[in-house]
Amino acid sequence: MQLDSRRQLGPLPSARFNLSSNLLAAANSSPGSLQSASTVLIGGVPVKIRTTPNQAVTQQRLHKLFDKTKRKDMTPDQLMEYTDKVSKPVLGRKYLLRLPPSDPEGTELLSTLSNNQQSLETFRAHLALLDCLDVTDVYSPIDCLHSSALGPECFNLFDNYATLTKDQVMLSNKYLITWVDEPYIQENMNFLKMALKANVDPDLWNRCYEEHLCAPVECQSGPLMLYLVLHRLQNCSETTLNLLLIKVRNLNIKDHAGEDIDHIVRLVNTAVTLLKSSSNEDRNYITHDFSKDLLHLFQTTSVPAFNQVFADIETSKQVEADSIGSPVVQWPTLDSITQLALRTYHRMNALGAWVKDSRPPPAFNATVSTWKPGCCFNCGEPGHNSRDCPKPTNQSLFDANLEAYKEWRKSHPKTHGQSGRGSGRGGGGGRGNGSGRGRGTQGGRGGGRGKPLRKLASDGKPLKLNEHGLYVLDQARWQKQQKAQTIEKLAAVLSTAGVGDSAVAAIAGAASSPPSAPPPTTPAAAPAASSSDDRTARLREAIARCF
Repeated sequence: MQLDSRRQLGPLPSARFNLSSNLLAAANSSPGSLQSASTVLIGGVPVKIRTTPNQAVTQQRLHKLFDKTKRKDMTPDQLMEYTDKVSKPVLGRKYLLRLPPSDPEGTELLSTLSNNQQSLETFRAHLALLDCLDVTDVYSPIDCLHSSALGPECFNLFDNYATLTKDQVMLSNKYLITWVDEPYIQENMNFLKMALKANVDPDLWNRCYEEHLCAPVECQSGPLMLYLVLHRLQNCSETTLNLLLIKVRNLNIKDHAGEDIDHIVRLVNTAVTLLKSSSNEDRNYITHDFSKDLLHLFQTTSVPAFNQVFADIETSKQVEADSIGSPVVQWPTLDSITQLALRTYHRMNALGAWVKDSRPPPAFNATVSTWKPGCCFNCGEPGHNSRDCPKPTNQSLFDANLEAYKEWRKSHPKTHGQSGRGSGRGGGGGRGNGSGRGRGTQGGRGGGRGKPLRKLASDGKPLKLNEHGLYVLDQARWQKQQKAQTIEKLAAVLSTAGVGDSAVAAIAGAASSPPSAPPPTTPAAAPAASSSDDRTARLREAIARCF
């Protein structure tokens, strides 16, 4: 059954499973095994069956809620509702498309690119729901001024922006406006611009809009604005791409909270997507040995069994090449390596064989704090908290301000955290004067930024919230929990083995006596009617003294 299903589905794409026009091309069922069209039931109800298979399915058609060809038939209320959906943001304030921080060392390059990539995927799905994605295709007119003929090449802004030029996008816009007679095309150009403005950080929007106004009037539309935003978001210069390669090769999984392989794979996929889209005939950034680098990456966890899986693959592939005298090693594909990493991680995590937080303790923080009550931990300015801070993350200043807040809290025990009041949005004090209802960063209502201080993991291990807002293993509670479990197991085993009262007294005496003291004398006799439950309880107490 599984092999037959795989045969009918056809080959999977290399990265993601996207339905495409060749989805049903491999279907070759025998006529004798098919039901009659009139007998096909879906959910117990007869359904209408096509006479020929539908081979024009795309991912966008699957998710489309509005039909652009029927937009002209909308009532004014329906059109207003549709426009409202277009102009409302679908990305949270923290996840607006924003410029990466300018850092020559690229400290936050990978994480920023990954966040922007996830936001772009959400925004693209939003356009698909609104049926506005057609104008993100870039066409190549042969002679835009005198002919409606198009060249064979067609690109998509989301997928090919790295290799497209601004002139190509403007020429495609000019062609659509000049030759296409469908009103929804120009509507979608305007709707794309409206949707972008609602989901792009104002600073990034203003920078792109200045360049956008320099284009001819007929080209000042949504596709050109999207192109400018994409190029600002993901700088594809030679320097940035080389820095990105170095960052991927130097990744160390131990440096990431909880050693989350899902997060690592997301970072790698983001980098690979950008590097692939920026490659051309002159320079291919994804070299043959990139798979070897990826195998090395997945050997940097704190779990030896996980590391060994990828060390064995690297060794076996090298041995295969050496055995036939080949100078080129046939490394596994990038997708097969990341999928193996995810499956192995999920299996080990489900069995409780994964670390919760293997990061080293923070080093001494020499940054001078600028924090005052009611100010942001990240930048030290009033009027907002660190979650809504518009400036790039400054971890050293955040840690210094957090320490300053803790010292302030010690000297203001009565005014802090009274039923959630006086612990305002700024991080320590109220909105400006330390009074009034606040969200409460540590005490009162909403302590720990809305997170409980302690909780249990899915495998039952106790977790606690650290000063960075991350859940880590509560070592004291975990050791106490393991000790209690060990005592219960030993007590159960010894009780089942029929240990007598004299042995219980001997265990208790050995646990309570110093090593140099002589062994205590056992009681002459024990009550004959001592119950099994009493003996188990005393045995448990005796074992507990041994720890």
